[in-house]
Amino acid sequence: MRDPENAAVLSEAVYRLQISQPERALTLAASVLERAPTDSNAAHLVAVALLELERPEEAASIAADLLSAVPDDPVLRGLWAEIQQALGDFVEAERTYLDLLRQSPGDVSLICNYAGLMWETLRLEKAERLYAEALRHDPEHEDASLGHLFCRLSSGSVAVDDPELRKRVDQQPDAAASVVAVAVALVEAKRFAEAMPLLQLLLRGDPSNSALVGAIVECRLALHPLMWPYRPMVRWGWLASGVIYVVMMGFAVAARPLSERLPAWGAWVLTGVLGAYAVWVLGSWAVPPALRRLIRKRGV
Repeated sequence: MRDPENAAVLSEAVYRLQISQPERALTLAASVLERAPTDSNAAHLVAVALLELERPEEAASIAADLLSAVPDDPVLRGLWAEIQQALGDFVEAERTYLDLLRQSPGDVSLICNYAGLMWETLRLEKAERLYAEALRHDPEHEDASLGHLFCRLSSGSVAVDDPELRKRVDQQPDAAASVVAVAVALVEAKRFAEAMPLLQLLLRGDPSNSALVGAIVECRLALHPLMWPYRPMVRWGWLASGVIYVVMMGFAVAARPLSERLPAWGAWVLTGVLGAYAVWVLGSWAVPPALRRLIRKRGV
């Protein structure tokens, strides 16, 4: 096959990537790479397609070979950062993004990629600032606009029914999928106030999803004013309960001989403290399930 024909195949591979057909793009680019093993453009497209197909380990191997030949190539280094992010090496990904941004501080795609890393690692305030910076350079950039809206939604400065948010999500229906992992991670990190609007956005697109309903119920439960006395248990679980138990038992042991030397009112204070602890323990068993039922009854 002649070089112009290889170029035509690679052009089609690029087009397939642009229209979200990474499988076809991989087949096309790999066919060129098989015939021309030294074609760096084909290898680069293979790595990109593998990353799109969620095969970052294979993409990393190819990208590493390419970078060994041209270690300062900004496009390859940007790809390397994306691959490391997909592999979970967030430190290396951030280091690479920062190096590239020092060289090209106005590169909107780079800023958005770095903002995406901040979003994925739950540094949402920094992500919002980065998306705002990207929009300053390019007010019409779709990824920056939607990412900025998602960040503002999580912070509470944009409502779930905001017309601009609804418009953007309707225009990019697949974009909301990027919210799922962050919403789950926020719930696991006990950052319920930030997670809830994201979960509500997801529920709007899938109202019959019982897992989303359950997650929103748990968020509302954790944020309910009646749960404030049980915040340590919500935040640290049985560890907090155990620590409080040990502290109160120690207090009870120490209070017994002390109560004999205190005036009557002091004994009543000690009794009141221990009684409050008993009420707290009973409430920790009774309040959460009762509130959970009430929240479900009222609807999410």
